[in-house]
Amino acid sequence: MAVRTIHPFRSVRGKLFFHHVAILAPFVVLGLLWVRDATMGEKQRLVDQLEARATRVVETASAIVQEETTVLRTIGELPTLEEGDAVEIGLVLSDMLEHHPLENNFYLIDVRGTRTASTFPRPAGEGSLADSELFKAVMRTEQPYVGRAEQAQFGRVAGQPVLPLAVPVRDHGGRLIGALVAELSLGEIQRLVSLGPQPDGSYQYVVDRAGQAIAHPSPEYARSLKDFSGVQPIRELLGGEEGIVEYPDPIERTGMIAVYKQASLSGLGVVSAYPSSALSTTMARTAFGIMVVFGVTFIFAVAAAYVVGNLLADRLASLADVVRAMGAGDLERRAELASSDEMGTIARGVNSLAERFRQERDNLENVSQSLRLTCDDVGMALASALDAGEAIRLALSTSARLIGVEAALGLIAETEDTLRVAKTVGPVPPDLVGQLWPLDDRPSVLGRAAKRCEWQQVPDLLAPELSPDPVILLGRDARFRAALVVPLSAYGRCSGVLVFFDVGRARLFTQEEVSRVRAIASEAAVAIDNARLQQQIKTANQQLIQSGLRLRTIIETIPAGIVVAGAPEGRITLANTAGEALLGRRIDPRADLHEQVQIYRLYHPEGSLFREEELPLYRSIVLGQPDTKEILVKRPDGISITILFSSAPMRDGEGRIAGGVGVFRDISEMKNLDRLKDEFISITSHELKSPLTVIRGYAQLLQRRTPGAPAEQLKWLQAIDDQSSRLSALVERLLDVSRIQTGKLEVMREPVDVVSLVRRVAEQQQVTTTLHQLQVHTDLRELVANCDRARIQQVLINLLDNAIKYSPKGGPIEIGIHRIDHEAQVSVRDHGIGIPREDQKRLFQRFYRAQAGKERPSGLGLGLYISYQTVALHGGRMWVESEPGEGSTFCFSLPLNHQNLLS
Repeated sequence: MAVRTIHPFRSVRGKLFFHHVAILAPFVVLGLLWVRDATMGEKQRLVDQLEARATRVVETASAIVQEETTVLRTIGELPTLEEGDAVEIGLVLSDMLEHHPLENNFYLIDVRGTRTASTFPRPAGEGSLADSELFKAVMRTEQPYVGRAEQAQFGRVAGQPVLPLAVPVRDHGGRLIGALVAELSLGEIQRLVSLGPQPDGSYQYVVDRAGQAIAHPSPEYARSLKDFSGVQPIRELLGGEEGIVEYPDPIERTGMIAVYKQASLSGLGVVSAYPSSALSTTMARTAFGIMVVFGVTFIFAVAAAYVVGNLLADRLASLADVVRAMGAGDLERRAELASSDEMGTIARGVNSLAERFRQERDNLENVSQSLRLTCDDVGMALASALDAGEAIRLALSTSARLIGVEAALGLIAETEDTLRVAKTVGPVPPDLVGQLWPLDDRPSVLGRAAKRCEWQQVPDLLAPELSPDPVILLGRDARFRAALVVPLSAYGRCSGVLVFFDVGRARLFTQEEVSRVRAIASEAAVAIDNARLQQQIKTANQQLIQSGLRLRTIIETIPAGIVVAGAPEGRITLANTAGEALLGRRIDPRADLHEQVQIYRLYHPEGSLFREEELPLYRSIVLGQPDTKEILVKRPDGISITILFSSAPMRDGEGRIAGGVGVFRDISEMKNLDRLKDEFISITSHELKSPLTVIRGYAQLLQRRTPGAPAEQLKWLQAIDDQSSRLSALVERLLDVSRIQTGKLEVMREPVDVVSLVRRVAEQQQVTTTLHQLQVHTDLRELVANCDRARIQQVLINLLDNAIKYSPKGGPIEIGIHRIDHEAQVSVRDHGIGIPREDQKRLFQRFYRAQAGKERPSGLGLGLYISYQTVALHGGRMWVESEPGEGSTFCFSLPLNHQNLLS
């Protein structure tokens, strides 16, 4: 067949070629961008190399200067150094020079600028160095200083360029008494750059703070200390800058690109340079190579597009002929060359196929319409079913009629592995209703339908190769021939199974019949779920009513008062009889939070009337926080009681505050017992103090008057003295507790240096332990607070004793001192056993002792309580941070002295 020539852009071949070329266009742009990025990347690679080499030189030069600075610092910190110790300094300098690996000169200058010690003979008539730039800088800044390079005149490095380095020298009192100077040989730094240019043409050189070359690939530049201050990167370095620059080099007489960097703390600068011409050549060579590769690839891609376009066009033409033949009903036709537009031919062939299928579609629509009407009727009937049994009966009878069978039964899922027979239709034995059919793990017709929600059919129940199955066994017993099993599935769950039997013949149920039954089964499954849901709602309502009655009974029998208030007004919606009895009146449900204070006469323990925002219920309902407070209630009968009121917020399903619940009980008797206990402690402590003082005094008197007594008797006397002292301290603590409870604990405030106090206490406590290292960490020399020195000292001793006690394995105990805003903060951290979270809330209560591992803690539990109250009396705070097994940190703060605040 001859091929007719058509317009190139109307044929598939032309369109394919045009599209291939159009797709290549963005890649052309990307290729050009690639060239640009590659050349820029080459430049960046070079810059990275220059920067890496400059960094290496900077780090080495800085290390050399830092090492010499450390040596000079070490000499300047001699333990016997005082002003005028020139002989001792000279001996040390000479010894250091003898063992020093570099050829350096060292000398000492006093505060007048005169050399007082040196490692080389001083020339006759040598003048003062007081006017030298190096000496002035060190004495002004009192910091190590590196001067500008110069030619050495004396010593081991005479005639060589050296780099002077000076550090200040102080005596024991911290007074500046002079400076140590080292004239550093530049040989080590010169060796860093003396290898000359790198293989790629780059080179590095080092300059001092005046721009003089102290190291250069050309050694004569370094020996003569050539001045590079006019070169652009050196000008930038002298201005304190770092970076990258392209510039015309006046010495090399060519364009250069350079990376310049500062050597920290040394005043030195490093330049790593590369000729711009070499860089341009490299970038051009890279760009040319990429362009050649890209051009060849582009030409090959265009040629491939042309070949592929022709190949696809030929195949489409052959496909068009085949589709046209299929539309005409000729299935023997094969693809040939096209004589018209290929895509048009494909479209006409598809239209022919669509016409052939139209009649079949019309027939299917008629059947579907009939099925839809039937399903709608059944759906309405199922929706009105009141229970699962009625839904099963409707589904069975309707489905059996549609598919032309007489026998059927329906099963409902009782458990995951059990089905219960609910209804039967036709000749199925009615005594099956109520039987339970178990589902085992073996694959079966019933199991696949119930567990996988898959419909199953058995064309011939009498076939001998079938495995035993409840459906198959029932069919054989009743002489049925064929079976169809359809699951009752809805919302992804299987709630039962419908089983249909053909009594007279073996057969396969058609797809249309299966679709009808599945549609009805889906409606029945929804009806069953709805019936079950209604039953569950009814049962839940009954249980809710019973639970409400039971809850009300429980609330009424609880001896404590209980109230429930709604948000946001706080009106009380529920109160028990015990609560009304405690308050001495009926609960008014109309009163809001503001009115409750007046109605129920709620006072603070000290006698002031509660405000609305102070009520625990207010904090729970408005702020969403639990709260507990002691409240004094003045009842209408004239009796006043103290109640402990605790409240917590109630939230709805979305987390919003719906109200609050409060529980309260009478603690008046407990308050009286606490008062009696405090009085007993106070009286007992006072009564014990005098005899203890006498016992301890006589024990000490006997020790002094019987120095020659046997050692065992002296040991007994010392034991009496120690135990009396310990008992006296315990009595003093009990007295402090009594004073705190009665508000009589006094503090004598005075300006106290917290830093000095902490260091002294740490030194005293260190002698009590060899397993622990007490370390004070602070950058403050002085921090003055207004406090009672003796009581704050006792607070520190208590915290350090606890840190030692609760870290039995030893280790560091870190004491930190910081200034935070207007407070002095002190922290004591150990690495011991830690404190559980449930114990941390009660640590600062009287007589409370946290569990120390498996052992019962020692002591009365008063140390932290007294410390906490002491700090509070000073207007400060105390808190703890701890994790079990990771140690504890106790912190407290004190207000600063007025002078500290001004500074």
